[in-house]
Amino acid sequence: MPGIQVSRLIYKNFVWRFFFYFTSLLLNIAIARILGAEISGNFNFFLNDLSFFLLIGSLSLESGIIYYVSKNESRETLLASFSVIWTALASGIISAMFYLFYSDQHGIFSGSFLVFSCITYLTGIFLTTYFTAFFYSRDNYKAPNVVLSISNLLLFLFICGQSLRGIVNIKLFFFLFFMFSILQGVVIAGIWFIQNGYSVKMKPVKLSSLSPVLVYSLKALIGNIAYFLLYRIDYWFVEYYCSAKALGNYIQVSKVGQMLVLPLVIMGGTLFPQSSKDNISFGSPVFKKILRIVSIIYLTGALFTLIAGKQLILFVWGNDYDEMYFPLLLMLPGIIFLAISYIFSPIFAGKGKVEYNVYISLVTLAVVIVFNFLLIPGWGIQGAALATSVGFLMMMILYVIIANKKMGMSLQ
Repeated sequence: MPGIQVSRLIYKNFVWRFFFYFTSLLLNIAIARILGAEISGNFNFFLNDLSFFLLIGSLSLESGIIYYVSKNESRETLLASFSVIWTALASGIISAMFYLFYSDQHGIFSGSFLVFSCITYLTGIFLTTYFTAFFYSRDNYKAPNVVLSISNLLLFLFICGQSLRGIVNIKLFFFLFFMFSILQGVVIAGIWFIQNGYSVKMKPVKLSSLSPVLVYSLKALIGNIAYFLLYRIDYWFVEYYCSAKALGNYIQVSKVGQMLVLPLVIMGGTLFPQSSKDNISFGSPVFKKILRIVSIIYLTGALFTLIAGKQLILFVWGNDYDEMYFPLLLMLPGIIFLAISYIFSPIFAGKGKVEYNVYISLVTLAVVIVFNFLLIPGWGIQGAALATSVGFLMMMILYVIIANKKMGMSLQ
């Protein structure tokens, strides 16, 4: 039964990816608490800038890998070789751009350390993203998430160990963070090549043979850029209009929001390839069941956050993050709307209708930008949170309308 198969894969995916995301949460809280709102905010803001160009440089090739490899319509060896070649090329170009044009007001990411940070982080994340997609296209969720989780745990133990000794060497921690980024990418790619008995063929690849994958990926790229900006564009507004402490607080609010929708991100990683295999659609009973369960769980979670959120924030993050609670409350409705939207987007993509995701994300982005301009100058980070909720409400409405009109969805 396709429904039973999808449910089992969702569970298997959730177990292994939850392990990774839980360790990521531990590491993020440790960095935020030990380094403080200003330094951790600057660090996350640098990663945010780097990640934007990384997204553009990636071409969203992982989307094409999952789609075509899941359907057995593309040669994995050719795609793998191209992924490695493109990783080296894109990482070098973006690193050179940052060296020439990037300016860090705090002076941490500059000169040779800036180049080191860019090359190691970009190379590692490119390899991790691409080869995790190869694993996921074959329903293998264990290998990449074990590697990533171990990396997070080692970094967590290091920074906590330094904190317990009373001396935190910030530059050394950042050095290890970026070294681990490239190591985990190399290990994940290496495991894939070893398991499949392939070798990297460093020779020119005919783009015509990869054109279907690249065309699909570039369509997905537009939507992914819009999604990225939906999550992060408020960072730039907040950085411009608000204090460094407010930026550090708001980035953590945003990270909490991203953490809360992680179960749906994990689920989407399963629904996408299963949708491409026609094991799930908007008319299947499993889709309606998932939609109902998600709505109930997130409404319950929002009620819990309303009651206990303030005390929990101060306990976990510390007194330096006393500005998080009210923006989080204003963002909660948007988190619920986004969680529901995450059930729709991978099914659209799996059915080859990735352009619907693109249109919806672009409209939503326009709404968020307008409300950021209107609200942040007067309301600060609370205005940023409210703008996010308004945008994700629009996203959910558009997904429901298009699924009903174009894909025959019925919630009855």
